[in-house]
Amino acid sequence: MEIDPARLRLLADLETSAGRAAIGELLQAYANDTRHGLLDLRETAQAGDRTAMRRLAHKMKGSSAMIGASHLAGLLAQVEAAAADPAADVRGPIATAERAFEAALVELGAWFGEGV
Repeated sequence: MEIDPARLRLLADLETSAGRAAIGELLQAYANDTRHGLLDLRETAQAGDRTAMRRLAHKMKGSSAMIGASHLAGLLAQVEAAAADPAADVRGPIATAERAFEAALVELGAWFGEGV
């Protein structure tokens, strides 16, 4: 399971209280920001900019944790740590995070609709 079940319940409660459009906007913003962030992360890795990699991984780690994508947040923590080590390979952890992000979107889509 990619999304924390307790967070799914909170998001479902938010959907009930704030409305489907509000949760849709929240999840779409998360999906767009993270998708772009992962692309930027790959580009900064290719450029060798480890400071930017740490910053991007940290930002996405926080937003993923807030949305309940705990597995992805943990992987981004690994990317953040790897980026701090000049000898560490970051490409593998980034690819793993990208796959986990796609899996999280599938799970969110199953709960809240395919527009995520």
